[in-house]
Amino acid sequence: MATRFVITCHALSRFVERYERVDELKPDQYRPFLSAQLQQAVPFGVQPHYDQFLLLPCGCVAAVVWHNGAGFVKTVLTQSQALRVGGPWTPAKRTAA
Repeated sequence: MATRFVITCHALSRFVERYERVDELKPDQYRPFLSAQLQQAVPFGVQPHYDQFLLLPCGCVAAVVWHNGAGFVKTVLTQSQALRVGGPWTPAKRTAA
């Protein structure tokens, strides 16, 4: 079963801004393309404001917050932006509630 992702409007807008080959897509293809990319993504890192960074096959990085089994894609970054924000694979420091 595929992981469920919820793509926010903000994340979709940032994807359109930051994906270098977006001109090869039609506007009605943006969300399905990003959804397919998310299904093939690999962990890229973790940082305090998001639960996980996912490196997409297209080269962008999705910032995801997990809630009740769904991944809410809050924004999409370039790899250099993600490295400035959190760095590659920085384990999250969780505190017991």
